[in-house]
Amino acid sequence: MSPQMPVNGKGEQAALAELVQSRHGSLAQAYRMSEVGEALDTRIQNVNERGDTVPPVAGRDSDGDGLSDLEEVLLGASRDTVLRVGDFVDLNLGAFATGGQTLKIVGRLPAGLTFNATTGRLSGVLSGTAALYDLQLLVMQGTIPLRAYNLQLTVEAFPARLLAGYEALLVGIDDLPKGILRLSVTRPSLWTGSLEVIGQGRRSGTGSFVLVPGRQSSEIQMVFKGTATVPQANVTVTINAESALVSGTFTSGTVTGELRGFRLASLGGSPPAIRKLNLVLDAGVQDGVTYPAGFGWAKGSVTTKGAVSFKGQLGDTQAITLTANLGVTGQALVWTQPYRNKVDSYFGGIVPLPNVGQPEATVEQLTPGTWWFKAADEKELSYFAGFAEPLPVNAVAAAFDTIKTSDELSTALGLTASTLNVEIEGSGLSSTTGVPVLLPTAFNLATNFSLTTSAPVSGSPAAWTGKINKADGSLTGTLTLPVTSSNLASKAPVTGVLLPGLPSGNTIGAGLIRVTVPGKKGQFQTSSLLIEK
Repeated sequence: MSPQMPVNGKGEQAALAELVQSRHGSLAQAYRMSEVGEALDTRIQNVNERGDTVPPVAGRDSDGDGLSDLEEVLLGASRDTVLRVGDFVDLNLGAFATGGQTLKIVGRLPAGLTFNATTGRLSGVLSGTAALYDLQLLVMQGTIPLRAYNLQLTVEAFPARLLAGYEALLVGIDDLPKGILRLSVTRPSLWTGSLEVIGQGRRSGTGSFVLVPGRQSSEIQMVFKGTATVPQANVTVTINAESALVSGTFTSGTVTGELRGFRLASLGGSPPAIRKLNLVLDAGVQDGVTYPAGFGWAKGSVTTKGAVSFKGQLGDTQAITLTANLGVTGQALVWTQPYRNKVDSYFGGIVPLPNVGQPEATVEQLTPGTWWFKAADEKELSYFAGFAEPLPVNAVAAAFDTIKTSDELSTALGLTASTLNVEIEGSGLSSTTGVPVLLPTAFNLATNFSLTTSAPVSGSPAAWTGKINKADGSLTGTLTLPVTSSNLASKAPVTGVLLPGLPSGNTIGAGLIRVTVPGKKGQFQTSSLLIEK
């Protein structure tokens, strides 16, 4: 007789759905354990992704030498008994106790481990220092010891290279910067850090972590608490002693994405002396009307500890202060929200830095690039409509050493006859066409570091005064502009920096011109100032 299906029979999918609904069908019953990577799986372990830490089974002899796996652990014959500070340990020794017997460990346990005599489990996260621990496992019948096993645990040091600082850029699913993570591991298995997420401000946190079994790496789970107005942030970051780069993921409310970062240069991996740096921020050719045409610029330094700082202006003259750190990749991560609108506006990304005496950068590097976005704000005096799209910005940095004479500066810049060629474009101005205003096309460097113009054959350019600061390579000046159809008559401030020693091309500096335009009081746009040899 053939089997018959019951009248209320269900398919596999329907049965599974009913089971899940019955067990996890409400918020109170919801399954809340988050998924982890294969490197952290403990019940089913892929030995291609992590070390094998499945507790040994009494009676099983994996290597066929006549000793069970558990006996090898107890006798110290297995390499698995070599542990490290920072490892998570969970040994089940309960198989040695039967028929009402109990277990007892004699000797000093490694710091971080505890022994549960009831369950027979030796577990915890190893801390303290590297050492050899000679223990005895006693099998007891009441107060009488029946058998004794030597339990030798070799604890090796925590991977020293993991003790470092790390930084990672938060990159959203749209491949744009969303903030920055700063992480410090100064003690085994302990982390401190700070997190800045766009529109959410800065938060700090601390916590602990364990090493990936059998590897010199860790997948650190970080939690940054939320507030009534800011959501909790969850960050997973992977650090590896064998790699200069760090990776991971983050989620903070609706902001989610991946981490792109690196290990920071240590004291021995930084310049031997404090060096001055100049930075130019090139957002590409813009008309100066819809988007700022000016080159952003900043001047700063890098210290013997790898601390990097810059102060300057974005291409719309917005003041910025950038605080960063030198990575072993020879790069720095920058993130700032300098505008009043901190929900959407930002400047951030990956900046390559010149070699100023530090050890050669690692082969592993992040793809450089920064992004700039200004949201609409009617209170702004320039570009108050904001940007339609974020602007990619090419950041170029160069070292600048204090100059004593103008001849020394001419040599450093590769000038001919102490002449700096200039191009001015944007916001209705053009030194190329000379329309509607005849503009300077070259500056002459005087012995007192002032910059003067030579009258072109066709007439005198707009009046100009300016100079170079020999201490830091910054440029300041004033361009007197007459009234035109696109701008008001004004003494337009000019600012910028020099970039000596660039490996290729003719560019030796750049900056911006603040051009007053018709509109509300004080409204302005910017033009670009490109300086070439």
